[in-house]
Amino acid sequence: MSTIIDILKIALSGLQKLSVKDFYFTIIGALIFSAFIGLSCHFFYKLWNKSYRTTLLHKALTVFSSILSFLFIICFVGFTFLEEVAMSNILIWRESLHTDKEYTDNSFAKAYQNVKELGIENFNNIPEPGQSGSHIPVSKSESQLEAGKTYYEEAVKNVKKSHRFLNAILSVKSENTPESIRKDMQRYFSGGNSSYSPDNGIEIVANNLKVSLFEQAPKVVKISRIILVLSFILVQMIPFGLISYSAYKDLKIQS
Repeated sequence: MSTIIDILKIALSGLQKLSVKDFYFTIIGALIFSAFIGLSCHFFYKLWNKSYRTTLLHKALTVFSSILSFLFIICFVGFTFLEEVAMSNILIWRESLHTDKEYTDNSFAKAYQNVKELGIENFNNIPEPGQSGSHIPVSKSESQLEAGKTYYEEAVKNVKKSHRFLNAILSVKSENTPESIRKDMQRYFSGGNSSYSPDNGIEIVANNLKVSLFEQAPKVVKISRIILVLSFILVQMIPFGLISYSAYKDLKIQS
């Protein structure tokens, strides 16, 4: 469900970038298309049983088919600006996560625990997460990498949870620690810093998303529309299939 909501948000953001004329043409076109598919769904039973009497379920399936068709056109047209909307969403996600105290605290606590479990740093007299003065000792490269990896993975999990469709088309993965983390940590600690922040993980994931979007820009819209069309066809098979089955079943009973 969250993926569907994500798709609709992206599509609606894309529609807002249309000119007034194109916007109204899109809405009118969507209404015409939804009416055509709805009527096709409603009278589809005649192919199987001309004497079949429609039921409340039949009418509900017809309405469902019409609504789905309307949303399909809205999303198909809205995806015209998918690249621009996706970049805007990446920037908004990055800024919102930077100011999300709950996320920062949870990420820090997990990194604290992961580094502590390595058993290579001295945690004596270091307050637990949530207490004043709490920090993660990262004097060794292994602990530095573990902290950076944890922050990166937590940021990726957040993207997958909050932007499922965006993550799906850009394929951000957390299985392997990217080289960007190692390079960022080397640069960060070479400046005399003694700790690594969750903000660093957010920035790395945001940059990876932007790079992925830039590299895939020519095919992002095309692939997304192909997925949309295939999904539309598959879901439309539900109302058309159920109506056909009901009409055919009724025909067998009559015979």
